[in-house]
Amino acid sequence: MGRGKIEIKLIENPTNRQVTYSKRRNGIFKKAHELSVLCDAKVSLIIFSKNNKMHEYVTPGLTTKRMIDQYQEALGNVDLWCSHYERMLEKLRKLKEINNKLRGEISYGFERNRLGADLDNLNFQQLQSLEEELISSSAMIRERKLHVIKTRTETCKKKEDKYMVHPHYLMM
Repeated sequence: MGRGKIEIKLIENPTNRQVTYSKRRNGIFKKAHELSVLCDAKVSLIIFSKNNKMHEYVTPGLTTKRMIDQYQEALGNVDLWCSHYERMLEKLRKLKEINNKLRGEISYGFERNRLGADLDNLNFQQLQSLEEELISSSAMIRERKLHVIKTRTETCKKKEDKYMVHPHYLMM
């Protein structure tokens, strides 16, 4: 006994809609796989759910990108990937240029301030920030200096112990 025809319209009940979506999605993926195997066809199927969740089937051994490239070739279109990639590279180059310019300006300004130049143009908050930065920098320098001194001292002690004549050697 066959099923009756259903009216094709939006399913109002969200639970029933989700169940139908899931079953029909699985069914269409099964058909895509069968078509690929039985007919040696290249198949690519992409489905986005209402919640923007992506489901995809691509013939094994292929990629979606390759299928889209082949689609563009069949239509005689220019390779959209290359032009998009080139635009992105150009935008990246410009952003890096702006970034380097801003970094240079910032470090030049801070460096001049650290050396005591252009302090008259700074407000109280900027002066306070500069003071904190100088205190932090000098603390880091002091810490590094003490570490170097400690390391060198320990190295010298080890060398001294190595070459020092021990009293128990003298008794022999």
